[in-house]
Amino acid sequence: MDEQIYARTADPDEVAEAARQAKKAKTAKTATITKTVLDDGLDHSRAIDNPFAQGGVLDTSEDTEHFVNLSWPDMGQIMIGAAITGVVTSAVLLLVANLGVFGAVCGLGSANPASCGTPTFYTVLSAMVVAVIVGLIFLVQRRVYRPALVMLATAVGLWPVLTWLAASSWYVVVPVITILMALSIGVFSWISRLRNLAVTLGAMVAIIVLIYLATL
Repeated sequence: MDEQIYARTADPDEVAEAARQAKKAKTAKTATITKTVLDDGLDHSRAIDNPFAQGGVLDTSEDTEHFVNLSWPDMGQIMIGAAITGVVTSAVLLLVANLGVFGAVCGLGSANPASCGTPTFYTVLSAMVVAVIVGLIFLVQRRVYRPALVMLATAVGLWPVLTWLAASSWYVVVPVITILMALSIGVFSWISRLRNLAVTLGAMVAIIVLIYLATL
């Protein structure tokens, strides 16, 4: 069922919100924007800067009281950004591991070498810090819901994978991390759409546990 929306604004976001409210009230899956009325009382539906001019159809089926709207085109952009994040992460991991920075530091006459921890830990930590920063930039640009939580879950979930790959060859590291980073950020971004934080955290923890079990 379509609802005729008459909004007292030319702001696309406000018109879209009016359509969503009508959808909730009338259980309509789409809302047809037929007219835009400003406070001056004139019909501005033909305004060239109004994307809903002359009657546009707005799909409101994805936005409900339980989920935050995330379109498939946006999801595609997120996956592309996640893949780029994976490539950057791979480069940092390989660079730090091959230079042996942390191994050299811990071997320079340390009275207690065990206090340095393992070089692999710090190598993976360096790569993850870069991954979180780069990933956050992409997610914030795409206005993903709870971007920090998405990247935290990604970092925790992929930690054992990066630890295992730290000593691998570049032709293994780059494609594997790129694919896994894209999948991880994509899945966690989709889960973060849930408005209920407890359910979101539960779903993310369950996925992380499965990843750790798979890497034992």
